[in-house]
Amino acid sequence: MQSPTPQDQRSHSSYAFLESSKSKILLRYAVIVMALACAATSPLRAQFRTSVQGTVTDPQGAVIPGATVTLRDVANNAQTVRTSDGAGLFNFGALPPDNFTLTVEATGFQKKVLTNIKFIPEQPNSLNVALTLGASDLTIEVNASSTPTLDTETANTGGTISANDIQHIPSFNRDVFTLSQLAPGAISTGAQSSGGGVATNPGNQGPGGSGNGGSAPTENGPQVNSNGQQYGNNGISLDGISTVSAVWGGTSIITPSPEAVDNVRIVTNGYDAENGRFSGAETMVTTKSGTNQIHGSLFLDAHRPGLNAANRPVRDSSGNIIGASVKDTDRYNQYGGSVGGPYGRTSSSPSSPMKLHQTIRWQRRPAGSRLLRSAALPRPQASPRSS
Repeated sequence: MQSPTPQDQRSHSSYAFLESSKSKILLRYAVIVMALACAATSPLRAQFRTSVQGTVTDPQGAVIPGATVTLRDVANNAQTVRTSDGAGLFNFGALPPDNFTLTVEATGFQKKVLTNIKFIPEQPNSLNVALTLGASDLTIEVNASSTPTLDTETANTGGTISANDIQHIPSFNRDVFTLSQLAPGAISTGAQSSGGGVATNPGNQGPGGSGNGGSAPTENGPQVNSNGQQYGNNGISLDGISTVSAVWGGTSIITPSPEAVDNVRIVTNGYDAENGRFSGAETMVTTKSGTNQIHGSLFLDAHRPGLNAANRPVRDSSGNIIGASVKDTDRYNQYGGSVGGPYGRTSSSPSSPMKLHQTIRWQRRPAGSRLLRSAALPRPQASPRSS
């Protein structure tokens, strides 16, 4: 067989180089096309499960059919209109965790406006409205924030940790799951291990909670027990979607940033059938839905030994101290921020415009920097005629 000449080798090398260059160019075009396709695709909406139902009545308690009920989201000015049925009932579903204004109008009655309404997240709510006889051009405005929201629709036992609580209550490692112990029926020592990080409750299996060093674990198991169960029997969901690990129960594969969370709802018993596969507590995290204003935040979390309390010393039966007190000696900073706001439209119709809300969050941890979240959600915006 004749061996290849140097000219043949050069030709083969040139051909291989050209083929490699073509492959790189095709790969670049493929990446660009995929990016454009993803950008053109409508973003998924969060699966909000909050709802409200109520009855419109007159001063004597008789139902008022045909009343116009308007629910306005204060954050983005989106409005939804319902008409009360023959029994005076109205309902709204799939509500984000925002403040609302409810306006009720009926012929022969004064218009009633309820402002600053905050519903219990991730469950049904009840809100009945009694109208007053009078001219419809008169308006009665009631500030609903002065009345606490009571759960009259379910038999749930639990509590809600609001965005204000998350912002002002310290949570170790900025882990919102560590606040689950604040809910009624949830049991946790809240202790830290000797090497830093959340101490694992005895008798439990799994990766445990947040460790030391400021980095969220890949699988995060909040150390909260409920109904006499191990934490592995707890359920965790984010915007209605389960984030429980396929390996360990009661362990989330996503640990959201506190800046992204609007509230954390913990139900320790009596939850809906959709969560019936868990015998412990159900932790339901709801993220923020976005507003029509540019907004942002900055934070600094300084972890210093001088700010940490020492564990109580161990004493023998005579009261003598055994050994020395243990104290978390880790020293690190966590700092970052977020910026968000509306941009663009997903609908060209002036009568029903839709805006995208983009929020980008960045955080610096001892292990390095990372982009925590970049999410775009289509949110309706009221037309210019709306107030």
